[in-house]
Amino acid sequence: MRGLIKSGYFLSSVLLIVIASVTTAHSQIFTGPGFTIVDGGSRVAASCSTVVVSGVTVNVNVKAVSITGLNHTWLGDTQTMVYRPGATVPPGLGVNISSPPDDRACNFAGNYRYINTGATTIDAATVGPCASATNITPGDYRTSEYFGSSGAGSPATSLTTLFGTVTPAQANGNWLVCVFDYATPDGGTVGGTSIELTSPTAATASIGGRIVTADGLGVSKIRVKLTDASGNVQTALTNPFGYYRFDEQATGQTYVLNVASKIYQFESPSRIITLNDSISDADFISLP
Repeated sequence: MRGLIKSGYFLSSVLLIVIASVTTAHSQIFTGPGFTIVDGGSRVAASCSTVVVSGVTVNVNVKAVSITGLNHTWLGDTQTMVYRPGATVPPGLGVNISSPPDDRACNFAGNYRYINTGATTIDAATVGPCASATNITPGDYRTSEYFGSSGAGSPATSLTTLFGTVTPAQANGNWLVCVFDYATPDGGTVGGTSIELTSPTAATASIGGRIVTADGLGVSKIRVKLTDASGNVQTALTNPFGYYRFDEQATGQTYVLNVASKIYQFESPSRIITLNDSISDADFISLP
């Protein structure tokens, strides 16, 4: 049964009372060493860090993949991939984390974590303002698939969907976190890597929808906020087609969705949602 969605303005006088038994998921972080990104080497094993995972005894999900101390000029010729234990190693294909179109001239400089709660993808964050010699802001980002060199930004993906439920037999072993370089002359370095695995103890579901104009056209780069009963706030940006999604939200809880724009006005910019199953139609329609 779909979660109950109620339209209306979110007033400060609204009190959200939720009775639910939710246990915090248990996470383990496994780290790997740094490496030099081979300049123009395409998919070579030398551009990878080995993350040894051991001691996992229950089914887990991949919560986050982190690359620390990443320095690389010209974002556009890089690709970040993860290889699970037993997978065909480079030059084979792994799980794609990020691969921007080839016209991005800005630079990686710092620590970058790929996690479902990131506000946007690396690709979407660098559409337009990605000028030469400027740095991409370090922090949390969504994963993304390859979209080509159109400059539109790659669609966001979910770590939960990309890796699925990982059994202990699949989790324990050597993982590879790789950053590949496809063109010269601009290699780079990685200071270290990590993979965070979590064993969820409560059911989760996704909340998503679309922001459209009164004519039904999707609106990109609209910020959507999701607030839980404890006041924790997550944000997401709509993709070029107007879609947004929040993954891995605990079921049995009540959330508030808010949408805001300097350009578009909404008759009902807020929704209150009691989440039981995944929701994909929490849409917002702008006024004419």
